[in-house]
Amino acid sequence: MSDTRIGWMVFLGIALAMIARTPAAALALDDAPAPSPFRSMNYDEALAAAAESDTPLLVYATAVWCGPCRIMEQTTWVDERVVERLRDSMVAIKLDVDEEPETARKLAVRAMPTMIVFVDGEEFDRKVGLQTAEQMLEWLDGVERGERGVDALRRRIAEHEQRDVDIEARLTLAQELLVAGDHEHSTREYVWLWRNMLDHDPAYTGVRVSFMASSMKELSEMHEPAAEAFGAIRDEVEAILRSDEAEMSHLVDWVTLNEVVGDDERTLAWFDRVKDDPEAENSIYRVRTRLERVLREHARWADLGSILANPVVDARRTLATTRFAEHPPNGSGEADPNNRGWLARRHAISELSLLYGACLAAGREDEANEVAAILLDAAVEPEAKLSLVGWAVHVGEIRPVHREWLDEVGDHPDAAELRAAVEDAGASR
Repeated sequence: MSDTRIGWMVFLGIALAMIARTPAAALALDDAPAPSPFRSMNYDEALAAAAESDTPLLVYATAVWCGPCRIMEQTTWVDERVVERLRDSMVAIKLDVDEEPETARKLAVRAMPTMIVFVDGEEFDRKVGLQTAEQMLEWLDGVERGERGVDALRRRIAEHEQRDVDIEARLTLAQELLVAGDHEHSTREYVWLWRNMLDHDPAYTGVRVSFMASSMKELSEMHEPAAEAFGAIRDEVEAILRSDEAEMSHLVDWVTLNEVVGDDERTLAWFDRVKDDPEAENSIYRVRTRLERVLREHARWADLGSILANPVVDARRTLATTRFAEHPPNGSGEADPNNRGWLARRHAISELSLLYGACLAAGREDEANEVAAILLDAAVEPEAKLSLVGWAVHVGEIRPVHREWLDEVGDHPDAAELRAAVEDAGASR
């Protein structure tokens, strides 16, 4: 994922631009393998080799399922300049986080791709996210000068802001300070960005309450002073909401900041006050995405079902985005968590079943039935019916069709417990 978290559209643009500039030979699958800058050794062996040769060590943390990593492996890591630089002046290795999870945890790898440089056996700097060859070379130049990435960013910002404020650079700086563990300065940057970025570039409105807010939440969870600083901003926004100056943007900011500081109770208390007020319908709609998360996490299924804009459309979209039809069911019927197709199908079945349960709990029977029909039309495996019944049991909304579905799955190992739950629910009515 991108270390600046500017969004998938920016990521896609960078990726396509990188591929467009890459010679065809570098992308050809049937040509001889391109030279690799990485040595075949583990982390401990690489540390020893770097110490013996008195050179820095670069660890490239990756995973087979990481899209940005694959792009770097077709572009950055086959760039002749990058290959030559790493071969001549560093020990470089690849770390598959799934094959070596203990080493990944030891190095605090939380996202891929992550590049970490060690000097004299100690971490000197790290980069997270897709890097072009030019960005990688610029970073390595800085390492040779003894300059960390955040120092280079500060210098760039200082030079640029003699003319104008560079919001993208300040976003990158805040994120890289977070990655580097400099929580104090990262907090300062995010506070400044929250208060000032839209004055300089209103186009960052969406970034501010999505990608940037996610980073602020991560920082808030790790650094209490950050939670306090972001909480103070939230309190200022709340005061505005109580005044005549309140606008819809203030509500969006307030709900977002509640999530940033982990204060779901305030959001839920507001929702409970207004959910039955017809005049609040537009306000609820504007913060619906965040409300859905809060209601899910607090198991408020009837409330969740009540605010879903169009669960039938959501169901179809989930099947499309998970590319459900492209992943045939696992013929063995056994869990296969290393299979991306199996995981995609299981996620879609779970998500549509949740939608089904929420609609039942909210009294949206017709839409619940449509969601179930969409799932059962797409999924032939018995887990689909079992999941639908499971959610009906979970929300306490048993229907005669659930007994029929359980009869149809026969002696599936998960059916017996659900049959007992359905019968218990029927007996209690």
